[in-house]
Amino acid sequence: MDEPQLLQRLVYIESEPYEKRQEEKDAAYLDEEDMIIRYVKRLVKITVKRNSFYVALGLSRLLHNYTTAETMELYGLLVQDPDRARDDHYYRSRKKVLMQELRERFGRFLKVVRGNRGEERFQSEEPNEKRLGVAEICLKMFTPWNTDCVLSAGFYPVTDYLPQLAFEGGDPDSEHPVEMSRMHTALHPECYARALDSLGFASPDERLEVPNFFLSGSERRPPSDRRHPPSLSQEDMLAIQAELGERASRRRAASAGLLSIMVDGIERARLVPARESRARLDVTEGAELLEVYSKEESGDVLLAAFLLYTDESDLAPERSSIVLEGGQKISFSLQLSKDDEGEITGGTVDVLYEETAFVRAASVSWQRFGNRLAALAASTRWTGFSPVKAALAFAVIAALALGVWFFALSGSEPSKSEVAGGKDAPARTADKEPPAPNPQPANQPDQASISDEKSSGGGERVAEQPPAPLPPEIAANPRRPEVEIPPLEEPGAELTRSVENEPVASSLLGVKLIVIEVVESGPFSESFRQHLIEELRARREFEITDDYNEADALLRVTARQRQTAEGSREERNLYVGQVSVQILNAAGRRLWAAPDSSSQNRYIGESAELARQMVADLLEEIARQERSRKR
Repeated sequence: MDEPQLLQRLVYIESEPYEKRQEEKDAAYLDEEDMIIRYVKRLVKITVKRNSFYVALGLSRLLHNYTTAETMELYGLLVQDPDRARDDHYYRSRKKVLMQELRERFGRFLKVVRGNRGEERFQSEEPNEKRLGVAEICLKMFTPWNTDCVLSAGFYPVTDYLPQLAFEGGDPDSEHPVEMSRMHTALHPECYARALDSLGFASPDERLEVPNFFLSGSERRPPSDRRHPPSLSQEDMLAIQAELGERASRRRAASAGLLSIMVDGIERARLVPARESRARLDVTEGAELLEVYSKEESGDVLLAAFLLYTDESDLAPERSSIVLEGGQKISFSLQLSKDDEGEITGGTVDVLYEETAFVRAASVSWQRFGNRLAALAASTRWTGFSPVKAALAFAVIAALALGVWFFALSGSEPSKSEVAGGKDAPARTADKEPPAPNPQPANQPDQASISDEKSSGGGERVAEQPPAPLPPEIAANPRRPEVEIPPLEEPGAELTRSVENEPVASSLLGVKLIVIEVVESGPFSESFRQHLIEELRARREFEITDDYNEADALLRVTARQRQTAEGSREERNLYVGQVSVQILNAAGRRLWAAPDSSSQNRYIGESAELARQMVADLLEEIARQERSRKR
């Protein structure tokens, strides 16, 4: 897909949550035209993300009532290659998959009936002029943008050959433009009608089969002309430019202390660049959009988005990368997987974070080195003094000091090499040029950050230069005078709350709201985290939140499962492991760590017992600090 087609697909993805909320809360205002548009869009969305086979199948078997045999002939025309034909069983099984996805989306609005030989279809009526008109304009608008008609009138499939639809070669990536032409032919109403006419089939108008939508709507909404929306005004364009510039500034200033990786709006993984450079997660077959956010005190910052594909014709890893305005490089690699029957079941995504600017790259490297040494020191039993331990302690301190020094340089000495694309455009600062307000929600994808270069060897897309500064009266407030964006802070240590604007807890006595972060993943880590939350809530000493911006402190757990070869089967099935924990305040200073010299022998065992012991030690430390304060 090129940029217009990527944008088109993002519109499909982003509009659906709003539609679902409206269907749940304001269903009385919906009419048949609304539901036809959404049904056709959903059908296009779930087929185009796969390949032209699914597009032909969905249009012919679900939006129209052509037979399986007729659909097979249509697809044969689209691929111009009889060797790529599939049997009728495959057509029926794939139709069932698409139908299930439509049922999951529309649920109570549709009714399934059985036709000849037990075939399942959505209940429908004979097409009328209104339904034909709405379906036609939908298909024209949902045909992949920036594609042309390749099927001319008078085409005869028996003798004529269409090179624009044929593919000869061994590189699957070379077939992508051909696939877009095939999808255009199956979606564009005129091209679709020509293809069917060349095969001698009935016209699409005769075979249209839009489902009946069971609506309870009785309210009348104000009339609108959805086919002729108002054009963007100059004020609209300036507001868009201002927001793109503000988002670019936030990406440039992002500290990337903690990255949240979201799949279809749900957090699936976290990546701390100061500890590791890569995160791996599994995605299901229906996953659509992967987004990477930087967790900042001023709000989440979208760094990059990656559209997931499930094209079964190509199982080679799909790679893409983007370099942001601050020199951060984010790369994605998607490897699809199949089941025993050869069907796509999902895939594995690797997300790689790198710093391309020298100072920031050196800072991150030193932080990782320091964290590794600190972890090594924490796992070592410091029961006595030795020169080796003293040297290790000195190395930890030196590494952390160098990391802080490099990190300070990265925030105070921006260079041209840190600006995306190498263009000479200094970053805006809060005291010279305040950022424009952001009228959009923080979780909306930013087209400037879309990773849309796809190739088998990996591509790289450099983020575009932010637009030139706008007039002060517009840049400061293009549309919404009531919105104020706080000045951006320079990148610094990992924070859970603004150090300057909020009091920072100097001891455990000042901590009331905590966020829990488990470094390792696995059954033991999840079990320990759950028991830890239960114990903390039972003691009612802290409140637990998932919002890093609200928390007084971060409770970071390192949990590792231990293999137990001895004991009964029941004992081996227990979640047994070793844990350590730190509590850090908003400035990144450690308030408490365990195990210490008095408890290190007790932090190996079953997860539930470890959680009880750890919370007991924590409460004992709080009591000790309380006694010290009273003295």
